[in-house]
Amino acid sequence: MGSIKSEISGIKSEIGSLKSEMVGMKSKMDERFNSVDERFDAVDAKLDGMGNQFELTNEPRINEVDFLDNKVNRLEKEIFIMKSKSNS
Repeated sequence: MGSIKSEISGIKSEIGSLKSEMVGMKSKMDERFNSVDERFDAVDAKLDGMGNQFELTNEPRINEVDFLDNKVNRLEKEIFIMKSKSNS
């Protein structure tokens, strides 16, 4: 009977040490995940900055192309009207 009690107390102490190891492991994993989250946040911020910079640098070009496109369309329309008048 005494050996069973000693076995049970040994098992209890091992379970207690396992619990403390699991708590330590969980806190280490939480720290690692937090550091990974911080790194991903930093990468996200850099990508957002690059995307915004790309949009800002290309916006004037897009506006210029739109302006030129509209101007060419108006000139083509005027040429068509002038040709139509000269043929009449």
